[in-house]
Amino acid sequence: KPQYLASADVPADVLEREKAILEQQIVDQGKPAEIAKKIVLGRLSKFYGEICLLEQGHALEEKNPKVGKFLKEQGVVVKQFQTLSV
Repeated sequence: KPQYLASADVPADVLEREKAILEQQIVDQGKPAEIAKKIVLGRLSKFYGEICLLEQGHALEEKNPKVGKFLKEQGVVVKQFQTLSV
């Protein structure tokens, strides 16, 4: 369930909190510092895919492109969205 439209919309405090959690997990695993940075970047990409609408994959096409890429190819620009629950 997306909370933000794009990765640029994620507040800095949310991003910093997630980075700190990910860095601690990697330190606990005993990974070297140079590898840890790459792992954090990869996990942040997954994090964005979970909380940002335009970063999520969709099932309308093969290879599951991200929503943002698909919409751009269709000439659609999303400026805001709203989540409704029933």
